[in-house]
Amino acid sequence: MTTCPVCSVPAPADWSDSEPWLCSMACFRIYWTIPEPEGQEMSVSELLDEEVVATD
Repeated sequence: MTTCPVCSVPAPADWSDSEPWLCSMACFRIYWTIPEPEGQEMSVSELLDEEVVATD
């Protein structure tokens, strides 16, 4: 599988594992139907919409 099965984000070029590539913990939990810890519920669309800011 060359993309995340939950949100279709491409896997890294060197990904060759037989397991599905899951791009984030949110996608991992959705794929394996693991509930989010209480108070930390966030959808994949919320994660994709957030601006990522690098800090030093």
